[in-house]
Amino acid sequence: MSGSDGSPERSAVAPVSGVHHIAITVSDLDRSVAWYSKVFGLVETMRAGGSGPQVSAVTQVPDARVTAVFLTVGDVHVELLHHETEGQPFDRRNNDIGTMHVCFLVPDVDQAYEALRHEDVAINAPPVHNTEGPLRGWSALYLRDPDGIQLELLSQHQ
Repeated sequence: MSGSDGSPERSAVAPVSGVHHIAITVSDLDRSVAWYSKVFGLVETMRAGGSGPQVSAVTQVPDARVTAVFLTVGDVHVELLHHETEGQPFDRRNNDIGTMHVCFLVPDVDQAYEALRHEDVAINAPPVHNTEGPLRGWSALYLRDPDGIQLELLSQHQ
């Protein structure tokens, strides 16, 4: 059988219809909100908090007290989370199991690189320009936020 777009129909245990948000746990909520706003122009759209047994059960953090700030980019939200109970600092490498990163689209990675070089932003290396293969025409830049969390900027060149 095939779907309405001609692709093979797939069954799923819990079919999804989109992505609502991506959550990033940070050590200093105000610093991170300011950084993501300044560096990427993300806008705070909601702030919420929670605590109690239900929040502890969902987060698997005893005595959890969490504040969340949602920053919007297009149709997706970046949720910055801060737990009042201190966790471990981020120390993951790109090859560590479970390590994830957020990739933001930008008009021009090279322009972003030049602008970010003059700010207090940890850039891993100059942009990578793909000239062959399935990513031909795409350029990427990897950087770290104030907690050392991996992020990517991506642009397509004609």
